[in-house]
Amino acid sequence: MPVTEYFTELARAASAALAEEFPDAPATTTTVTDAAQRSAAASWQALAVHPLQVLETGYQDVVRAAGASARTDDERRDVESEALSRFFALGSTPLLRLEVPPGALDTLLSDKPLVEDLLDQMASAASLVREKLDHPARDDVTIADLASVVTWATRAVTAMAPAGVRTPLPAGVEQAARYLGMLDTGWSGPDAVAAWVNAHQNHVREADLLDLLATLQDELVVPLRRPDNAVAAVRALYNIESFTLVRLLHRFEGGTASAPMPVDRRRVASGLVTGAMHPATLTAWHEKQIAALSAAITTVDGALRTQLGTARPVTRFYLKGGRALFTALGTPELGGNDWDTGILIDPDLDPEAWYTAFAGVHDVVVRTLDGFRYGYTQELHRTTPATRVLASAASAGPDLDNAALSEAAESAEDQLHRAQLVRRPHLAAAAPGALGQVAQRVGRPAGVNGELVDVGIPTRSSVELLELWRTMTVAAQPGVSGTALPVPTLPYFVADLSTILREAVADEQSEPDHKLGKRLVRLATVLAGAGLGAEVARRRERLAAVLPRTVELLRPDVAGAAGRLQVITLSDLVDSQSEPPTADAAVDEHLAAQLRAGLLYDERDPQVVRIWAAVEQGIAEARRAEARTLLSIQAGAHRVAATVLSDRAVRERSLGVDLTRTEQAGPWRVLVQALDRLARVSTDAARCVVSGSLGARLQLWHAGVADPPTVAPVDRVTVDLWLPHQDAERVGVALGTVRTALSPFGDARVVGEGPQARAVLRLDLTTSPTIGTATGQVALVVRPVAPGDAASLDVIRGWSVTPTRRLVEQYLESAAAVPDFDLREAEHAASSTLLRRVLGHAVGPLRTGRAL
Repeated sequence: MPVTEYFTELARAASAALAEEFPDAPATTTTVTDAAQRSAAASWQALAVHPLQVLETGYQDVVRAAGASARTDDERRDVESEALSRFFALGSTPLLRLEVPPGALDTLLSDKPLVEDLLDQMASAASLVREKLDHPARDDVTIADLASVVTWATRAVTAMAPAGVRTPLPAGVEQAARYLGMLDTGWSGPDAVAAWVNAHQNHVREADLLDLLATLQDELVVPLRRPDNAVAAVRALYNIESFTLVRLLHRFEGGTASAPMPVDRRRVASGLVTGAMHPATLTAWHEKQIAALSAAITTVDGALRTQLGTARPVTRFYLKGGRALFTALGTPELGGNDWDTGILIDPDLDPEAWYTAFAGVHDVVVRTLDGFRYGYTQELHRTTPATRVLASAASAGPDLDNAALSEAAESAEDQLHRAQLVRRPHLAAAAPGALGQVAQRVGRPAGVNGELVDVGIPTRSSVELLELWRTMTVAAQPGVSGTALPVPTLPYFVADLSTILREAVADEQSEPDHKLGKRLVRLATVLAGAGLGAEVARRRERLAAVLPRTVELLRPDVAGAAGRLQVITLSDLVDSQSEPPTADAAVDEHLAAQLRAGLLYDERDPQVVRIWAAVEQGIAEARRAEARTLLSIQAGAHRVAATVLSDRAVRERSLGVDLTRTEQAGPWRVLVQALDRLARVSTDAARCVVSGSLGARLQLWHAGVADPPTVAPVDRVTVDLWLPHQDAERVGVALGTVRTALSPFGDARVVGEGPQARAVLRLDLTTSPTIGTATGQVALVVRPVAPGDAASLDVIRGWSVTPTRRLVEQYLESAAAVPDFDLREAEHAASSTLLRRVLGHAVGPLRTGRAL
């Protein structure tokens, strides 16, 4: 079957499957057709403001205000995108590249052009010759001018046929290669150019040169521009908030110009064609491309280390999703669908260095995938996909573990599609009749993507980057073909699947997704992996030390999936606590009581029952008992974390924190006096700075934000003690001074040793939390830290307060360090509140203008 016909048949099969799944939908909105393959980039382009206009940041106020009332993230993205379109244009351009500073990286990238660049250079060289020949007075055209066209053509042919001459070539590439003699010169471009010059060196007359130029146009320029030379495209999406996504895909279209395929159907259609485009016959080729991309990133990493002057790795490339999971388990043949990858860039780099690294990584990814699209074309010409592949279209779907990435990509594509629709009702009013109808309804079909390789690069401030850089280990494992693939170790997959399940358990409003059943089964498979044994044993040993009663009652079987998940979730909970180690006793007592009452992992929990009803039938009967047990463990972990969070709110009420009154009472009055005292004893050599949740609350109060719903409770007051010198003796002296200053207000003492040394103030509170008691509650903690820029500090109510930007960074860093899902989400929510309600407000208009 010809390659182009293959994609036409695939589109027909997907259309039939969609019509079956959406029987009531109009046929025009379930039709998939093949499309031209055009590489492109989707990005916001500045129109109303210039990126360097420091005072013109008021547009962010407008956009943030528009999204403030959104009920979901999807709704917020849509509303904010619409508002942002008043200032920036969301559009599609040719693939973009970034400049990098001179150095090792620039040298590496300088000789890696895109194929389109080579074709443009070839066409420009031909146009220049034509321009010279069109001016008879200028007798300066030689065979060397025409040889430049040939030189660019040989480079283009080499790039467009990465597998070389032994693999079948697309018609246009083969025509050019045959004319150049590259089929007979061992695929050497320089040899082909030399042979061509030698054969045509006697062409000196104008008429001969014109004929030769026409021949080059027919044999090189036109054939190498044929659209069917590549059956894949590279699309880069820069309009996703938390990461940049570069994709290798085959582009289809959904619906018609007047009735584009809706986004929900488009996601299904993309899953159908993606599933059908990954037959087993292409697995070895895909694995080689992933290894080649990994090698390219490794090369970039070496250049970056040289340029940035660092010995430690700057980047980390890895395969993720089902392909990676089963490869990590030693059964790569069970992986399916597209090949999703990620690239992490060291978040500890300073901003300039980080963005230099991003530019290098981004450019090499774009250029490498640009080469892959021609390699994929050659591979399809070699393997000639069989009709039987199409039979899998009806049952194919997106990889379960990469649904979030696919949904974000589809949302970004949908934003671009809507931005490109031309709707001008004022033209319709001015031109009634047929013209008016056209003006109102001019549009385009929606894009449907057959995904081949996705490369996601998290943004510098994303929680994903901070968390994965610190916790994820990547190891090389053999794929189906034996090619070594970089995949995360098993703990990553446990955390990834647990996050999806905990998110579902925490959501009591939405209808449970039936795919959760497959995720439970997949989690059981991962937990049974031999690679987890040592990690779980280490965690169990530590748990036995900090939660002895719980471990004694639970007796988790570290050889089984359930026991392993119990150990992992409990250790995540312990590792997420900011309390000193003595608080583990209270947690231990609470968990033991829950176990004795049969409530910790209760399969009768309403949320467990609700989710189980939605997923049970999709799980093989032999695996149902284990899957339900794992679900109850996730629900139990959620309830404990929810109790920890509710206790924080209880403690805040006990402290009586109130920033709205000038007259304080109770524990809050004591804390205000203690903070006033610390402010008086602060010096340049030991400065006390309010941080943590009280710092966040002070910044919100100062910005005029009343009753913030998602900021962390002030269950204790955290003060950073800025010390220029962190040696043990000076830290001890400084903490001793702080303890003395706090002694009049309660039980003040220094606890911990070394880097964990703290000064604490304990108070007896009236309201008791669920876990532990209010007796001797730590109400204020002073922790030594390296000093920041004193000029950046805010002073609120007479106290030095950590600036909002640094508070956001601290919450993001804390979220990345917190392994428990619910507790991590609480930290993330606090950072989002500060970002949107304070920093967004701060970059608003500096003066009030006339209202519209």
